[in-house]
Amino acid sequence: MSRFRIPRSPFWLSPCKDDEIDFFLKDAITHNGHHLENLSPSITEKYTSFLNQPKILHVWDTITYETVPLPIIIHDYIATYTRMLHNRRSVAEVYLEDYGYALTFPFSPVIADVLGRYHPIEVCAVRIQNPSVNSDID
Repeated sequence: MSRFRIPRSPFWLSPCKDDEIDFFLKDAITHNGHHLENLSPSITEKYTSFLNQPKILHVWDTITYETVPLPIIIHDYIATYTRMLHNRRSVAEVYLEDYGYALTFPFSPVIADVLGRYHPIEVCAVRIQNPSVNSDID
């Protein structure tokens, strides 16, 4: 996993220990031969179960630096409701307007958390403990 870009940890997260690795989720998905904008339901279910394993220490959004508790990967990229009635914006529109970040993969599935927030897969980072050579996401 050393070939992946290393995400910047948020200020509230301590640096990695010797048996921990930080990586972007999109790098792991593309490394395994999957395309972000063409993930089948069975593949998203596989990654959702991977993200909820005990060896996953933290999942966070590298743009907002928010923790993503109990992540679930969903296919609805137009998932963000605004405070105005009958107004839905895509996650790509929200990240461009609110954070000034243009998504590279605007039609990829997003990660929903238990707090009702939506995070693009390409900006989510994962901290895993003691990764083995044969990972569960292969």
